[in-house]
Amino acid sequence: MSVLRRAIVTCLVLPFILPTSLLGASPQKPKLIIAIIIDQFRYDYLTRFRADYHGGLDQLLNNGADFTNAFYRQVPTVTAVGHSIFMSGAMPAVSGIVGNAWYDRDERKTVTSVCDWSVQTLGGAQDEKGKNCTDADPASPRRLLVSTVGDELRNADPRSKVIGISLKARAAILPSGHRANAAYWFDDVSGNFVSSTFYFNQLPPWAQSFNQQNLPAQYLDRKWEGFPKWDFHTPPQTKDRYSKLPASPWGNELIERFAEEAITGEQLGQGPGETDLLTVSFSSNDYVGHRVGPDAPEVRDMAIRTDRLLGKLFHVIDDKVGLRNTIVVLSADHGVASAPDRARADKMPGGYLDGHVESAVESVLNNKFGEA
Repeated sequence: MSVLRRAIVTCLVLPFILPTSLLGASPQKPKLIIAIIIDQFRYDYLTRFRADYHGGLDQLLNNGADFTNAFYRQVPTVTAVGHSIFMSGAMPAVSGIVGNAWYDRDERKTVTSVCDWSVQTLGGAQDEKGKNCTDADPASPRRLLVSTVGDELRNADPRSKVIGISLKARAAILPSGHRANAAYWFDDVSGNFVSSTFYFNQLPPWAQSFNQQNLPAQYLDRKWEGFPKWDFHTPPQTKDRYSKLPASPWGNELIERFAEEAITGEQLGQGPGETDLLTVSFSSNDYVGHRVGPDAPEVRDMAIRTDRLLGKLFHVIDDKVGLRNTIVVLSADHGVASAPDRARADKMPGGYLDGHVESAVESVLNNKFGEA
């Protein structure tokens, strides 16, 4: 867990799950299931900021079932592992997703949880140099060894549509599973939502139209109200021009707007009798949280903004599908530890790794086993 200069602190993380139909009893067979993950959203954010919620989180807390003791004891508590468990129920030793990245003995290199050079990226840039298996490389659920809720849903009824959306490839791909009709994630070079040929040969027209609007460009010069030190501007000639947007309030706005387009473009929940599944992972809470820690005012602001975005998304679902016909499930993939300085101020243990020690250990390991 990397929190502010690779902090070492002690914490207990309790993810939460909130399923609901929001408005009365749902029908026997829902038209739409929307599974929402807020990346790095500790359970106490629900109670600490409760008075600030007037949107989607407020609806869920007022009308849903709050499972306060529902969690998995997975290790490590990182994005890929949490997202794979959420919709599969399988622990890392079974699912094959043992981290965001790991050393693959067969490939003799470090690989990410979803990188796959047997497919191609659609809608964005693809760097063929080295094929190093990084977060920017083509992706698929190939490394996931188990089925997900979406897979079983489509096994039962192939008419069902399953779609995953996030800024992160792993957060879009792993919850939606192998049989998903599509997974979309953000490319910080092109500013587009991209996918891969694992799903289809070209992006659907509605996704292409969304990308053509070039919405990310309008956020580059915006200021985060109340937090003037945050700067999201990147010169036009910069290769990864949009790389600062994930760690901003605007990253989640892009996710929500793309999710709206997916519901409309794919007519999710509007079929003759099947149940569709949409997984949406809000990533910006995690990017911001890693920079400032869970006790910073930016984290509260992000939680409030996420509440509003969920309210906006629920309004669209109610208009297109009807919330009475929808099951909403909300969870986090993991929590986060307090920054070491804050932990020590609260008389809790905490400290920092010495960078020289880490370098020395890595050097010894590389000499003995080869570079990862």
